[in-house]
Amino acid sequence: MSSLLTAERMVTTMVTTSPDKLDQPTYKEACAAAFFNGHLYLSAIYALEASATTSGQVLRYDPQAGWQPVFTLPLLDAGATPSQVWSEMTVIPAGEKPAVLCVSIRSALGVQVYSSEDGIAYTLVSQLEPDSEEAFSLRRLVTFQGKLYSLPIVPLEDTPGGWAEIPLVAATDLSAPGHWEEVSQPGFNDLDNDAISRLVVFNQSLWAATANSVRGFQLWKTQGAETSHSWKQVLGSGTFRYTLNQVVGEVQVFKDALYLLCGYPVPGCGSLNHIPLKEPELLRVNSDDTWDVLIGSPRFSPQGLKIPFTGMGAGFDEPYTTTFLFSVVHQGYLYIGANQGEDFQLWGSMDGETWEQVAVEQLTSYPLTSVHSALSTPLGLVLISGGTQASLEILLCT
Repeated sequence: MSSLLTAERMVTTMVTTSPDKLDQPTYKEACAAAFFNGHLYLSAIYALEASATTSGQVLRYDPQAGWQPVFTLPLLDAGATPSQVWSEMTVIPAGEKPAVLCVSIRSALGVQVYSSEDGIAYTLVSQLEPDSEEAFSLRRLVTFQGKLYSLPIVPLEDTPGGWAEIPLVAATDLSAPGHWEEVSQPGFNDLDNDAISRLVVFNQSLWAATANSVRGFQLWKTQGAETSHSWKQVLGSGTFRYTLNQVVGEVQVFKDALYLLCGYPVPGCGSLNHIPLKEPELLRVNSDDTWDVLIGSPRFSPQGLKIPFTGMGAGFDEPYTTTFLFSVVHQGYLYIGANQGEDFQLWGSMDGETWEQVAVEQLTSYPLTSVHSALSTPLGLVLISGGTQASLEILLCT
């Protein structure tokens, strides 16, 4: 595994979005990152104060120039805290039109979606208001066959800043974005599906994973014609681990298969944006819809006895102390970020079946405990961390 990241090969750039560099309030939350037209972009939310006039900024990173603000995120809710405001990014690949960077921001007062062809100038392309008949806030933007898909949510009337997940998939036409339509039945006609946690495109289908605290997660995919929204269930009952596999926290396409991080959410995490998983497993769904346990518990299923290919139990053999945080594919390897007790761990594999732990002790001068997401870029592997200070820290590993 000579290409696996090691401490000796890591070149880490500490990028601190501090107020003295940007002359702005301290950033408290990194909502999303994207690599677009040769640059790394980050949507960052301020530590909002009563006098705030904006929610945050879209930042662009250049290895020579460092971080530069390129777009100001509007203040949708003057009374919101950073945890009540969220922003997401996605890149729409070039087709008949140039590639586009999409940025969304939401709060209890609505959602706005912006697009940019150069990463500098942004145009409002979709806006939903609280009194709209449509579910007015969105999560998890995914592009597929000329449409932009997302997961709608609505605010809780009796919980300021709280959100209720709507277990359905919504879509808008990329050629004329604005009107969102439902393209799945609520909960896929199962009242126990509390939410849809993840969307991903794989094997010429759109896949949706549900959160189900009663019987375990389900996995669905579209089938039939390109424009069809006919859905087929592929997995159910948390792959017969039931409520120990309540939710899929991450999905990755890797080596012609779909890899799922699943388990039950850490109590109190309160968000489907980042889902830390307890007693976590790694599953693989193959192109013919068969599935394997790679890291997890042996069990019987209608397809026979399932034994983990790696020989490791849940949580890399530490089910009660390990939390899976994220997964990412980078330079031909699948990586999993995990917390083992209070220590951050990074694991890598070139085939999903043989895993090595990456030495991360030399990344920073203090232990990493709050890395919550990662992004593969030509610049290197980007780890997004809240750090131990007030400001954000972005680790660039090569």
